[in-house]
This record gives sequence, C-alpha cells and structure tokens, in this order.
Amino acid sequence: MNAIAAATPRTSHRDQTTFLTPGQRYAEAGTAVWRVEKQWIVIHVGTSGGAARVTSRCPNGHQIVMPAQKFEAAVFAGQMVPVAGAGRVATC
Repeated sequence: MNAIAAATPRTSHRDQTTFLTPGQRYAEAGTAVWRVEKQWIVIHVGTSGGAARVTSRCPNGHQIVMPAQKFEAAVFAGQMVPVAGAGRVATC
C-alpha cells in the first residue's frame, strides 16, 4: 500500500469503498478553483442497489447523483481536482 492510499480517508458502504466523503470540494481542471461557484461539493455518499453512489452539488446549484466510481474516475484522470483550504489545489 502506498503512502497516499494509506493516508486517504475511506468511506465504506457495505462491500463498496470510496475515498469520497461529504464536505469534500472539487473543481474541473483548468478552472479558477478559488471561486466557490466553480466547485463541486460532495454532499452525500451512500449505496443504491449495492453500489456506492455520490450526491454532489454542481456549480450551477443542481444536485447530481452518480456512481462513486464515475466521480473517482474523473478525479484519477485529472478532469476534477481536489480543492483544499481557500481555493488551493491539492495533489493526489
């Protein structure tokens, strides 16, 4: 297990595990991450049909529910970047 995996908080939902937890903020790569209206906020992580699902609030105010794996894939691919503190980009 690498240091990042060991330090990453994980939320377990039955047999599904995800690093996503409520309150985390993400922004699309290449946007001004310090602008709150550009951030996606994780508001709920749960299960549906045995799969982990994440509810996030989009920059336009809408809430979207999607498989946690899909959201995580966007983070791993660099399409979404974690926001830490007052708009600083965290590294994964």
